[in-house]
Amino acid sequence: MTPAEDPLGAGYNSLQSTIAVGSGKIFGTGLGKGIQTQLAFLPEKQTDFIFAATAEELGMIGAGLVLLVTFVILFRLTAFLEKAVSPAARAYISGFFLIYLVQIFVHVGMNMGMLPITGLPFPLLSAGGSSLLATMTGLGIALGAYKR
Repeated sequence: MTPAEDPLGAGYNSLQSTIAVGSGKIFGTGLGKGIQTQLAFLPEKQTDFIFAATAEELGMIGAGLVLLVTFVILFRLTAFLEKAVSPAARAYISGFFLIYLVQIFVHVGMNMGMLPITGLPFPLLSAGGSSLLATMTGLGIALGAYKR
């Protein structure tokens, strides 16, 4: 079943996030001026659909910058992995890298309508203390494993 078959039921969130991403076009509608986000068509815009809200208000360029910063973090994690001396440090950094990458992949995929809605937050961007705390703790441990 596709989201378009039930636009007012199970497919509502997916359709609204896809509309929000597409309505941003290249430069976006402007901060605080997104129709889907500001008129509450897009549910949970601060957590589950933060990438769609960003893409609508900042456009493809803003969403691309968010992804660029995210991939810089992933690139730095690979640099940490190459220089880690302990096998335990390598295992931890590898695991954290994969978790971070999958979380981003799933979040962006569900916001663009390519994956089912799971409620997974975007690391370091979504509102919510537990996700931010877990991501920052994981990055701190990875940095500590790199330094030793």
